[in-house]
Amino acid sequence: MTRSNSTSASARPSKPPRRYRAFRWAAWVTAGLVAVVGVAFGIGWIALQGEAGREWLARAIEEAASTPGDMVVSIDGIGPGLPGRIVATGVHVADAEGPWLTVDGVTIEWSPWALLRGRLDVESLAVGSVAVTRLPSSFAGDTGTDDSASLPSLPVALRVDVLAVGPVRLAPAVLGEAVTVRADGQVAAPQGRSIETTLRVERLDGVGAVVDVMARADADRRTLDVDLRAEDPPGGVLGKLIGAD
Repeated sequence: MTRSNSTSASARPSKPPRRYRAFRWAAWVTAGLVAVVGVAFGIGWIALQGEAGREWLARAIEEAASTPGDMVVSIDGIGPGLPGRIVATGVHVADAEGPWLTVDGVTIEWSPWALLRGRLDVESLAVGSVAVTRLPSSFAGDTGTDDSASLPSLPVALRVDVLAVGPVRLAPAVLGEAVTVRADGQVAAPQGRSIETTLRVERLDGVGAVVDVMARADADRRTLDVDLRAEDPPGGVLGKLIGAD
């Protein structure tokens, strides 16, 4: 079944659909990326070449990305190639109920010197195999009373030319059945609180479902525009994943 849906939101919803909350999560991830590469650039090229420098960077990223009592991020290690190539292995995320997300590796190819021009230019952001055992407790308890205000303000302009994620293995606790997907896309965000994302989500476990999403959020104008096209059976889990149900 093929579905096409275009949505523009400017009012404050009492409880936003899942896609609104998922898009907000993507915005926070983007802001985290800005912080990570800023730390890497700030401590200098020479210090990052040694094992001790990379260990320090891993701990600094963990501290910056974690929120006491809500989310704890741990990283097994940072590989060589800094600062122009950032490789993090064994990324784990936990909340008060325990671990819920594991990523085997993240690789960022970027241009450090672009920061001097107020830009974060990422040639590619590749996220390896991802395992999600459940939704985090904060996601499940989100009331969505002020969704636009939670979008982060980016200190620099951001561009991600190639975004590749997956395979992503979702446990039955996430969508009601085991699902494996991958995602590819691009991200663009001028300095401030707006972000544009183009994303294709494809199911890999024999169903053949595909969802294409183009989204733009502007927190200052309190708008979220989403254009969505899906090829998914009625009641399919990809529709649930991006909030088309």
